[in-house]
Amino acid sequence: MLVAVLDTGVNTNLTEFSGRCAAGYNFAGGNANAGDDHGHGTAVAGVICANVNNAHQVAGVDWHCRLLPVKVLDANNSGLYSWWAQGIDYAVSRGAKVINLSAGGSSANSTLTRAITNAIARGVIFVTITHNHGAGTITFPGNLADSITVGATDRSDQRTPFSNYGPQIDLVAPGTNIATVGRAGGLQYWWGTSFAAPQVAGVCALLCAVNPTLNQRQARSLLCLGAEDRVGGTNDAPGFDNYYGWGRLNAYNSVALAQTKIDHASVANGALVLSWPNLSNASNRQPFRVEYQPLGGTNWYPCAATFSYSTNRTWWTNANLREVRGACYRLRLREN
Repeated sequence: MLVAVLDTGVNTNLTEFSGRCAAGYNFAGGNANAGDDHGHGTAVAGVICANVNNAHQVAGVDWHCRLLPVKVLDANNSGLYSWWAQGIDYAVSRGAKVINLSAGGSSANSTLTRAITNAIARGVIFVTITHNHGAGTITFPGNLADSITVGATDRSDQRTPFSNYGPQIDLVAPGTNIATVGRAGGLQYWWGTSFAAPQVAGVCALLCAVNPTLNQRQARSLLCLGAEDRVGGTNDAPGFDNYYGWGRLNAYNSVALAQTKIDHASVANGALVLSWPNLSNASNRQPFRVEYQPLGGTNWYPCAATFSYSTNRTWWTNANLREVRGACYRLRLREN
């Protein structure tokens, strides 16, 4: 799985990325040197994919994915929308499945919007940030409906004061004192939504390892349905809210949802009973739906049946004999 980090570049010579880096490009300088002259990009990449069990103190979320460094920010950690758009097009052309852009701007741009829309249409998963102004306005391109947009929480699961919020937020992830890789090596601690988003991007890489055909819409559903809701106190309302989105990232839940399958079926007194393993938040989030296909048919239809939840299983019962006899069933996740 190839993950593109659009940032200040990456020091790919570090042992934390050894053996897993593709040759990138520098759109800030117009050359093939995608090295890091600031540090932000290397730190972001470390959160996503730093190597494991090498006595270098940190490990990324997915230490098996490959890394594509794309330099679209300069030594001052700033860049032009045109660089970002070129970087996205380049990442798509190189076969990146996940793109992380830990940057944003105050105004919209049609060229960058086109690049993001095209990438998503090509099956790429695009992750970005709400930004760090503590304002109720999410910056561009995080405010695009198509983006997976990530805010930041602290060690107590509270939204950090610096994390922007608004109706375009999808979920939050830790964003304070994030241990990661320094540009020259060694351990550093960074803060910001810039370091919440790559945790989500890393989980997206894991999800794509489970299902390589996963698209943006499906990845968003898995992330949001797996997120921990109501962890942040007063402003963390049930379900979606503008401060936490659908909740705080839970990698285990999202990856488990991606692998959920029906593993029990029985018929008693004309009623079909299906069940499968679930997660601790299933009764609250109710992420599942079941569809059926009549014998010899080609279309799938929703089933009006009863769900019940135990500690670790979901049970689904359908007493509609017309649907039960000779039909095929499949388990689906609802979309956020």
